[in-house]
Amino acid sequence: ATPACAATPAAAAHTFPDGTTRRTLATHSLPGAGGVQPLAPAEGECAAFERAAAPFRALVAAATNLFAERLSSSLRARAPLLVAEDGTEFNSLHDVSTAGEHLEHFHAYTRATPSSHGPASPPTIDLHTDQGIFIAFTPALMVSATGEPDAAADAGRFEVGLADGSRAEAHFDPDSLVFLLGDGIHQVLP
Repeated sequence: ATPACAATPAAAAHTFPDGTTRRTLATHSLPGAGGVQPLAPAEGECAAFERAAAPFRALVAAATNLFAERLSSSLRARAPLLVAEDGTEFNSLHDVSTAGEHLEHFHAYTRATPSSHGPASPPTIDLHTDQGIFIAFTPALMVSATGEPDAAADAGRFEVGLADGSRAEAHFDPDSLVFLLGDGIHQVLP
């Protein structure tokens, strides 16, 4: 999210114990005719952000659809994979993904004291597993207060927990879209 839009009342704010503040613009996409839902309220700086984000959101939606399709074809899951409360059956992860609501969050992080966050500093957000079936995200894009990309700024580290309890730092191409399975995968797969 642009710094100006993230600073509006439309963004929810949370400050972590290390002093880092996360401002979140939340929206979602609905299946079928519902489609992409706008940010609320989308006025001023947020309207400009929404216009700029529209092609990105469409690209992420297309990539998510392809990911769910490929993941479905590679899994040997029982059918029906999931049955909704109304009795609707979903036979694949792709079916679940295309019929489900997709939550979309745009985060902007600011640090109270940038110099205090070195390699030995505790993480702002510790290891955790998202609750959904999977998540798609882009690597952090550091921007200046005016919203211009700042390649020299430190985006911090992204670590994953390994089965042996150790951690490994992940490095991403800045133009990548990353998919991680969440805890929800255990609810739909045996």
